[in-house]
Amino acid sequence: DDGGGYAERQAPRWMASDAPAHAFQPGSTPWVSGRRYLAFNMVGSVVAVAQDSYNSIDITFHDKSLHRDVHFSDSFRFALAALTESGCLFATTTKALANDHALRSADDAESVLSFRAFASWSASADWMFKLPLKEHPRCIAASSHGAAAVTSLGMLRLFTCGGVQRHIESLPGRVVTCVARGDLLLVVLEALGSVKSNMGARRLEYEYVLMTMDGQTRVARGCCPVGPGAEIVWVGFSEEGHPATCDSKGMLRVLHRYWAASDTCWVPVLDTRRLASERGNHETFWPVALSASQFIVATCKPKTRFPPFPAPILDELDVEVPLLHTDTSVGQQEARLFAARLFGDQLSGEAERSGGDYPGGASGQSRDDLEQDKLLLRLIQLACKADKSQRAVDLAQMIKLDRSFDAAIKIAVYQKQTTLAERLMRIKDTKFGSEDDEYDNVHNSDDEQPAPAALNARRHRPPAATYG
Repeated sequence: DDGGGYAERQAPRWMASDAPAHAFQPGSTPWVSGRRYLAFNMVGSVVAVAQDSYNSIDITFHDKSLHRDVHFSDSFRFALAALTESGCLFATTTKALANDHALRSADDAESVLSFRAFASWSASADWMFKLPLKEHPRCIAASSHGAAAVTSLGMLRLFTCGGVQRHIESLPGRVVTCVARGDLLLVVLEALGSVKSNMGARRLEYEYVLMTMDGQTRVARGCCPVGPGAEIVWVGFSEEGHPATCDSKGMLRVLHRYWAASDTCWVPVLDTRRLASERGNHETFWPVALSASQFIVATCKPKTRFPPFPAPILDELDVEVPLLHTDTSVGQQEARLFAARLFGDQLSGEAERSGGDYPGGASGQSRDDLEQDKLLLRLIQLACKADKSQRAVDLAQMIKLDRSFDAAIKIAVYQKQTTLAERLMRIKDTKFGSEDDEYDNVHNSDDEQPAPAALNARRHRPPAATYG
């Protein structure tokens, strides 16, 4: 090429990547003006402040009634932290693994795992371990059921809350991060499908392993998707227990139906980049936590990836499943319904997996079912107004409660959709069984006419007056 600009551009050549995966700790940030977040979640934040010969650690809780804030001098210069309501797990590691140039560069010192308990019936609930030479933590996790550390030698080490070593195993691949909630541990690894080009670009592929905190049960495992050219930047659990990831393209995903391994799938629940574009600004969102209806984030200034000091006020982004036509009323209602069903299934599935109760018991489950049915009834009403009977039938088949089906029939009658009302009555009897003698002879075939009294009984008042 003589610089004339007419030479054909050379296409990149892709090859298997042999560079080590860059591990990260969820909720941590680089050093900024002598400070960095070691952990940041809905419990609180852990901030390291650089001093001359040591660091100081500040643990701040969002709920001041939970615990008093903690401050101590850190002679170990901890590089990793995992914060829970019951305590905080700390670890030292090497400069390369921590991506922290302020740490030592040689592997000639022992790394340390240290757990500081916040409240316990025992006065000596803290514990500490030194790792063998040449073995250093890549990432750590902690929950109410114990602690975990993945090391540079591929070791997964599991501990009880009291410091009992209860499991050790070797993990395949290169671990990127890990996070824990309750009795579950999620480990994310870079997959063998990751490739790099001769021009420096990388295409990352990920895998995940979901296991119990005692290491005895593999709950689920498989591929962990990201967008084209993206990488995972945050991993956590939703308030309801969904394992969740967010990639560098701003797509938030949850692992659904992990309790039924053959049916497990990753579901996108929010596109934060599209949300920022719709707002007409260039803000970035730093993930903190996820619930059924909201993604908790720290909003950062344009071209800034990490939150400032002191800790900012957190923002709540409504979960918006990226379905089609969400700029319409029907599309918005469908997205709300999808999210409600998704997180409702999660609560039921997790209760079944763990052998526990649905949050709030039977009344809580009935309340959540009712909220989903209300969304369905709004969509059925819109379908009736648009004369889309088949759509109304499809929606009605998702209804969970008997009385909600009665309300759907009343909507059809009120909208003068007699044929639809007849079909809905037959579906109701098939799904819930006949409860009223006046319906006994109505449901023999699609061609039969319903008893007039059955329909007329529903004509005297609109659905809004009969269903809250």
